[in-house]
Amino acid sequence: MEQLYTLCRLIRGRRNINIITLGIVVLHWSLVSVSSCVLSRINKKIKDSSVLVFLKGTRETPQCRFSIKIIEIMDNIGVECNYVDVLQSDELRDGLKKYSDWPTFPQLYIMGEFIGGCDIVTEMYRTGELQRYMHQLNIIESTNSK
Repeated sequence: MEQLYTLCRLIRGRRNINIITLGIVVLHWSLVSVSSCVLSRINKKIKDSSVLVFLKGTRETPQCRFSIKIIEIMDNIGVECNYVDVLQSDELRDGLKKYSDWPTFPQLYIMGEFIGGCDIVTEMYRTGELQRYMHQLNIIESTNSK
């Protein structure tokens, strides 16, 4: 990117507007295609899982108390869940923030729908709304937690 910027500046000094415009378009589309690729991978992960949690760390070694809380809730409900560690990729982490329009982790998705972060999921669990929702979608058999 640095080289492209230098090239455009040099060409602008020669007053060649067409090449400058082309350079900016090339730069713009290269950034868009990287984002599109990441967003496409995120969308595929979400669509391929009935219940998916993007968290900091792994299920076995969560890296924050909010991730620990979400894991405990999923275990208490007794739902099989897929987990993705957002600390493994800056692109994934940044892409998810754009995808969900939610700035923090963990993030819970059920049947492709973004449910929320730890506070929202905890409150839904506390009131039984999360269990009822999963039951309506036939993800769990009963609304009773373990």
